[in-house]
Amino acid sequence: MVAQTQKHSPQLAPQSAPWFAFFHENGEDQSLFSLSERVSCVINIPDMYRKRCFGSSHGWLLVLDETSGDFFLLNPISMQKIQLPPSQFESYDFSSLILSSPPTDPDSVLILTAPDEYLVLFCRIGDQQWTHQEYKLEEDFITDIVSCNRTLYARTCFGKLAILDPTAPSTLRILEAEEPPWPQDARQVKHYLMESLSELFLVRMVYRGFTREVHFLEVYKLDFSTMVWVEVESLGDRVFLLGRDMCTSCSATETRLKKDCIYFLDDGGCLNAFDLEDVSILFDWPCPDVRRSLSPPFLIIPAV
Repeated sequence: MVAQTQKHSPQLAPQSAPWFAFFHENGEDQSLFSLSERVSCVINIPDMYRKRCFGSSHGWLLVLDETSGDFFLLNPISMQKIQLPPSQFESYDFSSLILSSPPTDPDSVLILTAPDEYLVLFCRIGDQQWTHQEYKLEEDFITDIVSCNRTLYARTCFGKLAILDPTAPSTLRILEAEEPPWPQDARQVKHYLMESLSELFLVRMVYRGFTREVHFLEVYKLDFSTMVWVEVESLGDRVFLLGRDMCTSCSATETRLKKDCIYFLDDGGCLNAFDLEDVSILFDWPCPDVRRSLSPPFLIIPAV
């Protein structure tokens, strides 16, 4: 299916969400591909000019100007902007980012992790600087952080599950929750830790051999009473969305998407939809006429 392209004002219509967003090569325009309406639109949001966007968490994007170090949260629906402390990071390749709660919550904390580093970066809304905190984890490091029931859970490279305390991030409390066995004959696997309806999920993406072609996905839910990951065969009315730096879920009914599906972009920018019911993958190429920039695409999902 080739998506239709339409011109669009900067005001986004929440009913057409969720979107995958792509920067144009000029660094100024953005193309949004609506999963629910199967159309794309070209928009121009000045606060995104030649910047990197990460998100979205609780409906907010994290926007970064790599030249000036300007860092802020942006609500792409209301265009409200919340300034953050200037960045002083050596690298902007974050492995995980999370807002513990909406920024209107006085206890909201923005947390970033850097890949291959024993480092957590965090700040509260209104802070004047970032706090850099090293954590102790022998020969392992954090790859994912999610907020579930006001608790921050972290997954490590070697599959450990831990609780992260933002007031003392140097101390990780490792939980007794072993990951499911490695898939038979799998050579490459990628994991996504995510929350949906106050439940904790682990999505496992299995590649075909040593290629970057996705073969199938598995979904597990944590049984908190036994601390065991239990494989699930249905998501109910939920749809899972896997982004480069964050994952989320939404209602299939409200978004008019097919239930039991997991959407993600592969390394080539192709949109994939994995159907848990019939264990199949559908492909689409959103925004085919756009000369994309090297900036990674990102998810835009309004807060509910």
